[in-house]
Amino acid sequence: MYQLMCYAERVFPRPTMSLHIGGSEVNNSKVQVYEKGNIFDIKVVAEVPRLESPEEFSCELHIPQANYTVRKEAIYYPVNEGTMLQEHLCAVAIKTIIFVFFHLLLFTGALLAPWLTRASGSFEPRLPWYRCKT
Repeated sequence: MYQLMCYAERVFPRPTMSLHIGGSEVNNSKVQVYEKGNIFDIKVVAEVPRLESPEEFSCELHIPQANYTVRKEAIYYPVNEGTMLQEHLCAVAIKTIIFVFFHLLLFTGALLAPWLTRASGSFEPRLPWYRCKT
């Protein structure tokens, strides 16, 4: 089993969020909303089974009062057991590309501001919305 998490920070007005696998909503997901003043952080977490073939995961953020919805997608590629990589590696293509690009910029000393957001005292790529762990 894997834990899939999607989150958004500093949203107003109060949002809703859902996770989808292959276009179907994940029913066993748990949504947590944190309010700081009138600003909201939201997180949705779900346990998903180990997948044997590539699958599309998506996260949908909806703000009912603003009639606004945004959806982000990523493809999960399972790792073959015969490879040298760890069996439980979470290979989300979009996050991996952003992570590598971020580190290339960091080591070359290029301007990072357009690609980063400040969170928890450190800089992170703007799209780290999937986290998988075993």
